[in-house]
Amino acid sequence: MPGKSLKRALCLTILCAFCLAAFAGPDAVVAVSMASRYVTEGRDNLAGNGIGVIEAILPLGPLQFDVWRGEGVGVHYNEMQVAAELPWQATKHTRFGFKVTRFWFDGALSPITDDTEAEVYVTFVQGRFGLLAHAYYSTDAGGFYTNIRPSALFSAGNLSFEAWAELGGNRDYVSGEANGINHLALGLDSSADLTPATSLTLTVSASAPLGHRDGATTEHVGWIGLAFLHRF
Repeated sequence: MPGKSLKRALCLTILCAFCLAAFAGPDAVVAVSMASRYVTEGRDNLAGNGIGVIEAILPLGPLQFDVWRGEGVGVHYNEMQVAAELPWQATKHTRFGFKVTRFWFDGALSPITDDTEAEVYVTFVQGRFGLLAHAYYSTDAGGFYTNIRPSALFSAGNLSFEAWAELGGNRDYVSGEANGINHLALGLDSSADLTPATSLTLTVSASAPLGHRDGATTEHVGWIGLAFLHRF
């Protein structure tokens, strides 16, 4: 995408995200972020190129809607996600949820086709300990992927830190060569509250393949990210 077209698309997406969040009212969130690499499931999806993302999270009644738009940096790549989520706060510390996401792709990952995924998750937070576990199924790949992510939480004034580890397991979601426990990622998220409604987060992460899978679908890779978040 030419530079001017990319800038116009990003500006329009930011404007739409803020309008949607403002319409949704209290508890809506808009996030603008940039990462030096686009890494998911232990894969460097854009071969060393970065990604810019605009996201709006819109609570409406018992449901939560998520609109996500990503643009490649240094490479022609566009991704759009629209999701509907049904969260359930089971206890003070435990939350469950079910989520359905529709994906549209264009550019560097072609001929990957558009996709629909279904996800279930559970989160647990108590004191300085957090845990996220989720599993999702891709209708395009016909496979499952699971993540388990324990974390340690710390705070000091308007600063907060989350040190986390992520273990990923694949069943035909990435590819048959990567079935089983296929990667381990480590990261540190450092956040600063700029105002009661806005925050800035710096993420430093690294991922490594496990077993004999290096070079097949997962890679040794490190990346950094910066995100600005505003709550309405």
